[in-house]
Amino acid sequence: MAALTDAIRAAWVADAARHAPMPAADRCCALALAVLALTGLTLHAVGGYHAAFHAVNGLAPGLPRWLWQGLTMLGDERAAIALALLLARRHPHVLYTILVAALLATLANRGIKLGADQLRPPAVLPPDAFHLLGPANKRLSFPSGHTVTAFVFFGVLAYHFRRWRLPLLAAAAAAGVSRVAIGVHWPIDVIAGAFIGLASAWAAVHLAPRLRRGSSPYLHLGVVGLGVVACVLLVVDDSGYDSSLWIRLPIAVAGVGAVVWSYLIAPVRAQAAIAEDG
Repeated sequence: MAALTDAIRAAWVADAARHAPMPAADRCCALALAVLALTGLTLHAVGGYHAAFHAVNGLAPGLPRWLWQGLTMLGDERAAIALALLLARRHPHVLYTILVAALLATLANRGIKLGADQLRPPAVLPPDAFHLLGPANKRLSFPSGHTVTAFVFFGVLAYHFRRWRLPLLAAAAAAGVSRVAIGVHWPIDVIAGAFIGLASAWAAVHLAPRLRRGSSPYLHLGVVGLGVVACVLLVVDDSGYDSSLWIRLPIAVAGVGAVVWSYLIAPVRAQAAIAEDG
């Protein structure tokens, strides 16, 4: 156990040095946030809170139900935690940054949701007026929590892994669009969720290195344990998206597999190799 905790602490320090804040990425974040804010304000000014809903929701018949539900699961908190397990051992500082971003985003998201308490499409529109591909939730529409989660997770990764920036942000955007296509959010909810998620990710990138608690191997292992629980819950509970097992199951299996390999098999093999050499 001591060898594992020492290795986690050393990996955190090395990962933090590799993933320091970058001015170019900061400028990209600032520009993206400005575009999101301008788009949301313009949309609201032109068409009100419900603007562009039917245009985006009308995309639903163009793709199968299982694909829309799979895309929306990319914004599920359990899926994000499970996916984070894939990089936990090699990139513990990035994992900690995601954790800090998630805490910031949760505070903002829950506070705004409870304060705004906006009605969702199923509470406003008659059933035959739009496409509904998931549970008919009716309250706490603004902002979109799934979109917040997607932009927190993929936003932190996009900041640190420049080569994958566009695919990562595209995945977050797809999760957001799916919330409207499925019929449970208004487009402005999604834009606000993207703003909160990306802003939280950006803030966490600069805040996480200052919080030395992130180098604690016990906190790290606690987050990993939470991730394993999330993997189990991801499989047993579909959250009303009954056609999403095709993406939930691989994510959960990959997350648990990463933990078993990185924290059980690999350390044992390393110790055996050291003993052999000795």
